[in-house]
Amino acid sequence: MRYTKIQMRKNRKLSSVVAASVLMYALLSLPAYIVRAQYSGSSYRIEEAQIGATGSDNDLTSTQFQARATAGDTAVGIVNGTTYQAVGGFTTSDTPELEVIAGALNLDLGSASTSSSLTGSSAFGVRSYLADGYVVIIRGTPPTQEGGYTMTSLASQTASSVGTEQFGINLVANTSPATVGAVPAQVPDATFSFGIASANYDDANQYRYVDGDVIAESATSSGVTNYTVSYLVNISTITPAGTYNFNHSVNVISTF
Repeated sequence: MRYTKIQMRKNRKLSSVVAASVLMYALLSLPAYIVRAQYSGSSYRIEEAQIGATGSDNDLTSTQFQARATAGDTAVGIVNGTTYQAVGGFTTSDTPELEVIAGALNLDLGSASTSSSLTGSSAFGVRSYLADGYVVIIRGTPPTQEGGYTMTSLASQTASSVGTEQFGINLVANTSPATVGAVPAQVPDATFSFGIASANYDDANQYRYVDGDVIAESATSSGVTNYTVSYLVNISTITPAGTYNFNHSVNVISTF
């Protein structure tokens, strides 16, 4: 029986890139519920408008504090169509944001054997505001031995096969070869957050790893979606023994 130490130290670097964008808003003709235009100029352009209770104020300031106050939101959340997008809620901003929340940055899967599989998981979260959505791209060379040998990664969705050299990931809950992972979790719920695992990484007990693949995405602005990445390692009788490291990055890019 052959054993190989799979140290799998994950220095997971999370980076966010926000593409340049031009935000355009429609000016609606509404009755006297519009309390205050936040921005205007000689050509009169409204970037945000307040619709709701008169007990709200966007600009409470003094020499010692700044604040916003509201008597209650009549509607919150995202509404959109093919030609527009609006975000309801009193404390909305006109500035696009992309937030990436990193989980544990190092993971040791232990020692691999030709008679069993290695599995493990790590997590990250994404929030996107005032964008058409985002994509999450995985980058990095498959596990590489200190002597230079690189493990075979799965180029298509494949089930675990003990005794066959395999490396792959997915972003769902699995039961084989072990109970590991979780489906994307929407925070606070699916009416505010919309991230999903991408095709090729969204089937339970099926694993794949291709450098540069999109592994998760959202088609609209979204609250926080928490993702769990599950890792699978199998070795064969001819896999060189040694310590293998997998240094990879998760790159999150806003789309417009």
